[in-house]
Amino acid sequence: MSKSRVAAEVRAYLEKIGAKGGKHSSGAGGRAVWADVLAEERSRRMRKVVRARWARKRAAKKSST
Repeated sequence: MSKSRVAAEVRAYLEKIGAKGGKHSSGAGGRAVWADVLAEERSRRMRKVVRARWARKRAAKKSST
């Protein structure tokens, strides 16, 4: 398998967007972002996220059968 060469400007762009990946828009990490949020609020928000994820999985499962 041969490796293809990527243009320098494309490589620079990909490095730039790759460096942003997984980071909060403020530049802070997860602990810093959630530091001021109460435990009950974190729990409520995460519960909402998980319920939405499971709803999508159930919907996908129903549509595939």
